Amino acid sequence: MSADELKPIVDDLETVFETEAEDDEATTRVAIGSLLEDVHPSDIAQIMLEFDARERKTIFDALSNEMAAEVLVETDAVVQREFLEDIEEEKLSDIVEEMPPDEGADIVEMLTPEREQKVLEEVADEQADSIRELIQYEPDTAGGLMTTEFVSVHADWPVSRVIEEIRNSREVEYLSLVFVMTDGGRLAGVASLRRIITASPDDPIDRVMDPDVVSVQTDTDQEEVARVVEDYDVDTLPVVDAAGILKGIVTVDDVLDVVEEEASEDIHRYAGTADAHPAQEKIRRRIALRLPWLIITLIGGLLAFLTMESAQRTWAELLSIASFVPLVVGCAGSVGVQTSTIIARGLATGDVRLSMLSRILYGELLVALGIGIVCGGVAAGASLVLIETGSATLGAIVGLSMVASICVAAVMSTVIPLGCYRLGIDPALA
Repeated sequence: MSADELKPIVDDLETVFETEAEDDEATTRVAIGSLLEDVHPSDIAQIMLEFDARERKTIFDALSNEMAAEVLVETDAVVQREFLEDIEEEKLSDIVEEMPPDEGADIVEMLTPEREQKVLEEVADEQADSIRELIQYEPDTAGGLMTTEFVSVHADWPVSRVIEEIRNSREVEYLSLVFVMTDGGRLAGVASLRRIITASPDDPIDRVMDPDVVSVQTDTDQEEVARVVEDYDVDTLPVVDAAGILKGIVTVDDVLDVVEEEASEDIHRYAGTADAHPAQEKIRRRIALRLPWLIITLIGGLLAFLTMESAQRTWAELLSIASFVPLVVGCAGSVGVQTSTIIARGLATGDVRLSMLSRILYGELLVALGIGIVCGGVAAGASLVLIETGSATLGAIVGLSMVASICVAAVMSTVIPLGCYRLGIDPALA
């Protein structure tokens, strides 16, 4: 829903909270549950942001376990931690049991080891085993993204038996593909529902399946997972271990979350902040992350000051040139931001590699030279027209300064991100 469509629901909830003192707790929860009964979980998560922490908890407690599970997944990390701090282990176990294993694992990983153990002891054995398996993997890898809910069959099964297996898998989250495995559990191929339904019931599934399967390993980085999905145009990606044994699948909805997460991280890093949203970071850490790079900028400004200070004896004669310093610095800074953004983004997507340094540097230098000549020519012409004491010498100084500054900015903005990448420092942050 749009913000305008959600507003009447928010207003009704505010009315409920205004009369909360007059009603008992059970009546308030029933009223909230009735208002949100037909509202989509993602919309409920959005509505909660309009209320304070106490009211959010009241709304969350009023939801059924099934709805609470879906809403909890849709909220951001700050609100999730807020809910998890106060919720009882028994209630949380019921909610986790309603989640797919991959989403349940994400929630359980946010708990302390003691609470994690208590929650999983109350969850059904099969679900708990799947969650324990998933939390062994790093969150930003294919293993951390995958779900263990999928339909797998043996390569020698007939189509009729495969169809029966599909019918018995109603609770499986993803049923568009069936994964065919060898006796040893290795991934042999995939078969779509369309091909299964149109095949003869007596055909072995290995005749129906597609043996050419794109897969990733459990330790593959989530950015690489998203890149594989994009490159091969698939909506489901099998995840195997080093021996080729199928461990789980990554679906396109998880990949979309990865794309959004990585894009947000890049934007925050380009701004010189943490890779998470600033609201999710402590003040001390936010200062520590941003200050070093600003100190470097400050040092550069001081060097420029010392350079100008050394010319103070002739500053009266060259006062007109000082008027163009902000213009030169501004243009050079803009070119630097453009170049560094292109390089950092290229490194993230794989379009830029260290082996391409000389070619990239040559290209960026030519681009900067072209931009510098145009901007320098405009600035030189402006100095002759706008300044009464303008001369060819002044124009040449302004124009050449513009060209030199833009070229230096482009070179530094190419070399620094690549150098940081080589040293293992995030180029977007640097």
